[in-house]
Amino acid sequence: MIDVTDWELIGYGEDSTLEKEELKNKEGEQYLIKYPRIFEVGSSWEDVTEKVAAQTGTLIGLDMMKVQIVFRNNRRGCLLRNFVDDYKADNAFPGAFLLQAECPDMYKKVQERTMKGTVLIEYAFEMLINLSVWKIIKKDFIYMILFDLVIGNQDRHPYNWSLLYRGDEVMMSPLYDNGAALGFRFEDEKIEELLKDQSKRNKYYKNTKVKFGLCEKSQVKMMDLYTFLYVAFYDEVKEFNKKIENFDFNSFSHQIEENCYLSRTQKKWLNQVIVERIEVLTQLFQEREG
Repeated sequence: MIDVTDWELIGYGEDSTLEKEELKNKEGEQYLIKYPRIFEVGSSWEDVTEKVAAQTGTLIGLDMMKVQIVFRNNRRGCLLRNFVDDYKADNAFPGAFLLQAECPDMYKKVQERTMKGTVLIEYAFEMLINLSVWKIIKKDFIYMILFDLVIGNQDRHPYNWSLLYRGDEVMMSPLYDNGAALGFRFEDEKIEELLKDQSKRNKYYKNTKVKFGLCEKSQVKMMDLYTFLYVAFYDEVKEFNKKIENFDFNSFSHQIEENCYLSRTQKKWLNQVIVERIEVLTQLFQEREG
């Protein structure tokens, strides 16, 4: 057990649905700890799914924020390494800041929730490709959205991805805030029900909706989004498909089994859901390839 109770509190993070604290260790390195949400009904293991999502992304070959499960004042949370320090960057700004600065009218319209489905997807991506840095971040952004389909991320809004600035260099930050995924609200009883019924799991995958990094509240269907991405960004989709075809399920399963914060039921679920979600995406690609 890693205990960070004696680390210095230096702030409380930005406004968020999760309680956060900014910390500094004895070496002067800065971190952020996020505590899982408390709901009136049901539980959340969002801190642990944040860790599992980071492991999943790393095995796919994506740049992920470093995550540890820790305790502070007897409360469990996920500890995130400050990637501005890691990358020796000058600044980091959420994608929403750039979208609002360069495409204010389009950004506002996307957030109004008057468009849905394919219409919303097409308009939102028209806004995105107008960004001055689009050619630089294109591949990483598309990979991020496809990764969200792998884990079923429910909360990739425009503040949950960032750009790093280092001198004249601009790049996307490591992927962070991936915890609202992988059935993070499911109780063991619900998981057992899903594990027993393939048709219910298939319905769960098929009904996946995501914010695809551009909507603060609206969501679109996974199937609509994947169809659009396949046509508009074929090269990136093809390369991502190669990545998940080579996913190391044995390493993933080993990491899950070593996680002492997961119940036996949760471990069974995560092993099953990653296999099947990747199968869904590879099948979608193969179907479109004919």
